[in-house]
Amino acid sequence: MNKFLLTFKDSKIEKDYQENKLNTLQKPIFYWLLVMSFALNLLKVILDYTYYTVNNQSWMNVGFVILVIFELFLACYKKQYIKYALIISNLSAGLLQINFDENNTFPQEYYSYGSYYAMLSVVVYFMTDFPYSVFQVFIHLSMKIFFTTIKSHRIDMLGIILGLITNVFLVLTLYICDWNSRRQFLLNLREVRWEESLPFIIKKPFNLFTYKDKNMSFQVNRAYNQDFFPYYNQDDCCGCNFRHFLRKCKVENNSLEIYLFDKRNEKLDFDLGLCNWIGLNQLSHYFRETQTLNNKLHSQINKSSSKDISNQKAPNQVSTLKTFFIGCLFDVSLQQQRNYFYKLS
Repeated sequence: MNKFLLTFKDSKIEKDYQENKLNTLQKPIFYWLLVMSFALNLLKVILDYTYYTVNNQSWMNVGFVILVIFELFLACYKKQYIKYALIISNLSAGLLQINFDENNTFPQEYYSYGSYYAMLSVVVYFMTDFPYSVFQVFIHLSMKIFFTTIKSHRIDMLGIILGLITNVFLVLTLYICDWNSRRQFLLNLREVRWEESLPFIIKKPFNLFTYKDKNMSFQVNRAYNQDFFPYYNQDDCCGCNFRHFLRKCKVENNSLEIYLFDKRNEKLDFDLGLCNWIGLNQLSHYFRETQTLNNKLHSQINKSSSKDISNQKAPNQVSTLKTFFIGCLFDVSLQQQRNYFYKLS
């Protein structure tokens, strides 16, 4: 990622990010702003010609109504132009500073309207990319200094210095927020692609599961060829089969389910290798941990259970089950316990 412009070097990732931002943020906010702008400007025009006795000039409000209609057609024709329409609307809103009639506007109203428009401008800053946001900040600052100087007939150095300092802080905030937003997008993208790619990478039976603290149980998020796991029952759901499997595996004289549940207050990060050997008379599960935990987890399952599994499986499935490797990588914490079964070899 370019650290100055905050753009991804990979064009495909940048395109995906822009599409995601357009659909989740820019598009809904854009339509709400269009409705609000159209309603307020149209109301202002109606009030100027019907209610107010002072001869207010509404030519700018009429121009905004026309601009809203144009932007609506533009957005319907090309969704990609929405971000540019937002920028144009935001920049044109800076002209509202000269649209107030000092003879018909109280000072407090003038201040309040200016604050509201400033907040709307900041909303658009955060919806656009960092380079466009900086451009808008610079243009708005220039417009405010220029119009203030023209209207007051003097140069206000204190106002200029305050505006410069405020905009520096604003640019830094926009940079940090845009940077974090793109980093979060990469993390989400990696997680989604990882989950979608699991069946193609592993090509062996696995369960991707999460511990739900609210329900105090393990929930299966994704599974592949779960019927190859011992104790599988086709009449039970995916989660029931997995939890039954955890209860049958013994770790330190307890079931694997209880062992993982007891670790909910700890943050563990280790690789757990599960090797399965199926014979005619014996089924053993060996758990091999890596450097973080050096204790070996061993489970002996009785002969009757092994015999039941052999009877339930077709001969070719039992042959496949004789040697296969499943791994489990899990990170257990109090709020979110995420566990992965994955292939070791």
